[in-house]
Amino acid sequence: MFVSVLPISISYSKEMSFVDLVEQIARRLKKSYRHAKYPLSEQAKRLEVVKSGRDRLFDIIFSYEEFEFSCQFGDAVLSETKQTFNPFSRYPLAISLCNFLDAKDIEMVIESGSNFFSAAESDWFGARLVSIAEQLIIENKTVSQLELCAPAELALKVKQYERGVTKLDHETFAQNIINTSLVVPKSVALTSDQIEVNYQQLVIAAALLAEELLKAEVKAGDSVVLGLTRGPEVVVAMLACSFMGAVFVPIDLDWPDSRIASIQKQTNCTAVFVNSENERKFNGHLVVIELADLIKQSYPLGDLVKFNQINCKTAYTLFTSGTTGQPKGVSVGHLALKNRLNWIVENWGITSSDRSLQATQINFDPSLIEMLVPLMAGGSVAFPKAGRLLPEWLPSLLVKFNATMMAFVPSTLARFIDGLIPNQSLPLRVCCCGGEVLSYEIAQRFGEVTGAQLYNVYGPTEATIFCTSWHVHPQAVQSRNMPVGKAIANTQIVILNERDQVQPFGVTGEVYIAGASLANGYVGNDKETNQKFRHFEPPLLGHATLYKTGDLGWLDCDGVLHFSGRSDRQIKLRGYRIELNEIENAILSVPGVVQAACKLVKGNTSESIHAWYSTKQSIALETVRSQLAQLLPDYMLPQRIMMIDNMPLTDNEKIDYKELPIIHSVEVLKTAREPIGDLETKILELWKKALGNDSLHVNSHFFEAGADSLTAVVALNDIENIVNKKLSLHQLVANPTVASLVECINGELNKPNLLVSLGDTTRTASLYVAASGNGDLLRFKSLANCMNGVSDLHMLQPPGSTKKISIQELAALYADKIASRGSKSIYLAGFSVGGLVAVETARNLRLRGIEVKTVFIVDTILMKMPLVIIWLWQGLASVLAKLHAARQRTSGSKVLSAIQDRGLLMQVSAMRNHVLAPYDGDTVLIKSSAYRWIHGALLGGWRKVMNGRLKEVEIETSHSHFFEPGKVDQLANVLKREINKKDSD
Repeated sequence: MFVSVLPISISYSKEMSFVDLVEQIARRLKKSYRHAKYPLSEQAKRLEVVKSGRDRLFDIIFSYEEFEFSCQFGDAVLSETKQTFNPFSRYPLAISLCNFLDAKDIEMVIESGSNFFSAAESDWFGARLVSIAEQLIIENKTVSQLELCAPAELALKVKQYERGVTKLDHETFAQNIINTSLVVPKSVALTSDQIEVNYQQLVIAAALLAEELLKAEVKAGDSVVLGLTRGPEVVVAMLACSFMGAVFVPIDLDWPDSRIASIQKQTNCTAVFVNSENERKFNGHLVVIELADLIKQSYPLGDLVKFNQINCKTAYTLFTSGTTGQPKGVSVGHLALKNRLNWIVENWGITSSDRSLQATQINFDPSLIEMLVPLMAGGSVAFPKAGRLLPEWLPSLLVKFNATMMAFVPSTLARFIDGLIPNQSLPLRVCCCGGEVLSYEIAQRFGEVTGAQLYNVYGPTEATIFCTSWHVHPQAVQSRNMPVGKAIANTQIVILNERDQVQPFGVTGEVYIAGASLANGYVGNDKETNQKFRHFEPPLLGHATLYKTGDLGWLDCDGVLHFSGRSDRQIKLRGYRIELNEIENAILSVPGVVQAACKLVKGNTSESIHAWYSTKQSIALETVRSQLAQLLPDYMLPQRIMMIDNMPLTDNEKIDYKELPIIHSVEVLKTAREPIGDLETKILELWKKALGNDSLHVNSHFFEAGADSLTAVVALNDIENIVNKKLSLHQLVANPTVASLVECINGELNKPNLLVSLGDTTRTASLYVAASGNGDLLRFKSLANCMNGVSDLHMLQPPGSTKKISIQELAALYADKIASRGSKSIYLAGFSVGGLVAVETARNLRLRGIEVKTVFIVDTILMKMPLVIIWLWQGLASVLAKLHAARQRTSGSKVLSAIQDRGLLMQVSAMRNHVLAPYDGDTVLIKSSAYRWIHGALLGGWRKVMNGRLKEVEIETSHSHFFEPGKVDQLANVLKREINKKDSD
């Protein structure tokens, strides 16, 4: 038998009836008969099928075969015909309708390729086609009304859910812990390097904190922010909130202050739990947790009964990225939380001998697995030191604390494996991995080197930690990305199409979640709640409310979910859920930015966020980065940013993200200089090693030079070891050069800042004044007040990170700082020994193309101090420091203040080796009258080297009284006259 293939083009509308569709196909077929002899092989050749990586022209073939086999052999009657089919399917799906005998029904034969469909999936094709035929012919439905799922398939989905329904536990996690404390009061519940807390102490400490909340008039249902570092205090605070019905709100202390303030406002926070070192970060009613003191106190356990009478359905609120530019708070109930914890305990086999390692940030919901699951079974939780934990450290921490369980994301799982010592034996027994797609390769490596059970889990925060789970068997490799598992107890995964119809098994659609695990909604955002927690009437598969995830996926016939991507622009990066719209809105909040775009870009070994913006006027990348660092958490900050003239647009005038230009890893060129001081030298060496780039200098941009967030974490850890102080990733993002980071660190260590702005009042004229040392702040503030309305005033002072510096080096530091502010023209001044540095700074800036309109030299004496005097000065300063004589500064002793002023001493020492070169710019030499008779000797040297316009002004005052009331006005008047004259020219 020979057949021909007729390719036809069919266009249809969703409202087309079945009759209209058949008539159109008939018309198209008639037109195609003229090409019936055109060979299929020629069609494949002309369409270059092979070049497209295909071995066939189409995937589905439909065949209608009609034959009359009636024949007579005497009295014999033909009872049936048989057609044999090739056991190997050439096409993924072939459907044949066989009409061979008039007296028999038409037969439908379905062939499916085993490479494309499982046997269970193939079994459903017949029922679906029959169902579709009935809808089209009997019910006369249009194409848009068709239900792809057969009734029997829908019934099976309901049964799969019902099999997983269990009795709900209405006891809270806090009540469970109380019960455990009564049975095993002395068993260890929480442990760290600093403290060990048993169950009885845990409950007592939480009860005492709950009493503190009651005193602060915190009521059931009120929100309490957990402004805490990693440690046992977090669990105690969570328990205290649960005792008295408050809602705990975990946050990341490294978030920008503006984000934390937004969260406090959204939740109407009534109190904040803090560690003693975090008090200054928060406003409002603060409850400081001193756990060592709490566990020493007693509490009548019988009084705990009163807490059981407090009823609040909400357990916690976790904030995630929001599309509007503001984080949104997901409110999760006690019922959902407790039943999720119960499921984990039961299915992972958690017992009292299990101990978790708490390594996840507390604002990330997998941390609840680590902090609460062991406590539900009488086990314990181990807390490593507060701060960032590199994945490579985790194996040794597991051994140190003898921990048997923890939570991972795929990006940390790979690095965890890299941190293992060959043949290292770990106590790890069970763990989960979620937040990103997990590959079989990583899972297989993990299983081989640890022998631990691994569960691949899926679920947004709105589904209470996770809602599906897949027990990984690395040896059963089926595809590159493994399934994310079946829905867990009292939860159903539903796949819907764009018409809210249930998709058949094996068909991709949007993932919806239903059941008792759903969150209550979004705090203070009914609109978003109604959009995401959708109400269905009549109920869909028995559920009135389903959560719209935005994820794409499909269910196999066993109810196992397979993840396929996103239907919107939400991404997952290192386990964090990120709305790219929130980043774009943050960029648009920068004054002058008119368009913004960002997307996730895949590199050779990792993924990162890149951003683009366009403006009406030029806005420096550093300005944008600085603004973003004040608005977004570190994991949302773009690694690379580019300013472009115009955004590429699609035909419908939307941003064409595919056409955005590539941002290459090219370090922004800045003026290079050698490191000054030990700290700059050490940090620069760390960066060169981390980035493998010996050409870096102190003004090189860390991220533009190729660093990513993981490199940053490693670098920060090394820097912390040097300065013995915790630093946040945000500080590095906001200060991405060695020079700026060292200045930031000095500020953290209470060392003098290089530049201090004392009056941004005009935004037109800027006056930078080089100080004599580190004690001129109050003097210059009085001058800034007098200059109000004429010029901004910024103080420049020697850094606190070095003991020795040359005039040229200090001038380079000052010039870097001024240039970073983007000014095109400025005024410079220098008081006392600062005058020398002011002139050198002016010289440096002019070489960079920045106009220095005038340099004001305020009573700077050109005299080099004898070396022996400098030695005596240094020795006396050292002795006074050891004797804590610095307290004398508050008693008004100007002599002691001057002796202990390191900045003054550095500059006086540097004057000995400095040679003043000619300067051809405009200068004003301002002299005090006190030494009028020896002005020639003290100040005459300036006249020899000032080759430009030099103006001399004398003020009736002594050197030390320039900034006293009445005298500072005279100084300000001189400055104002010159600035007003220059600005009016």
